[in-house]
Amino acid sequence: MPRMAVLIVVLVVMATGALLAWPQVRGYWLYQQAQARILDVLPTTLPDGRVQLAIAYEFDLPRVAGKRERQVALGWQVGDAFFRPMPDPVVEAARADQVVRDLLDADSQRRRSRTVFFVANDPAGTAFILDETAAAPTHRLQLGAVLIGIGLLGGLYAWRRGAA
Repeated sequence: MPRMAVLIVVLVVMATGALLAWPQVRGYWLYQQAQARILDVLPTTLPDGRVQLAIAYEFDLPRVAGKRERQVALGWQVGDAFFRPMPDPVVEAARADQVVRDLLDADSQRRRSRTVFFVANDPAGTAFILDETAAAPTHRLQLGAVLIGIGLLGGLYAWRRGAA
């Protein structure tokens, strides 16, 4: 395969990886983060039979220099995989109880921590956690990083092949 074709394929693979990873990289760059604890999940049955889940959580605000007291804020907003605010998640009625249990049990057993994202100037008004109610979780960041790595290895291969 000619060197130029390999380089074009490498650039396409890396661009695809960058596009997949960009929303989460941007979200981690723009927002402050803190650890969140889910306090309660309030299910509401909709007319079509599905269940809407309102998630209430608390998080510690970063300490301000010179102040010793701990500040806690409450949040209820949820964001999607692109770090955009979204309405309360809606799940099928058959999955609702299991989703509520998973959200509450994960906090009580500390199996995994949740990250709350917020703008530093307005933590209470802008705080959100990422939606965890989807049937299949998204792995965009990991997949994007793998594609970028494959692209870099392919570029190294093309460069070494051209030097030989």
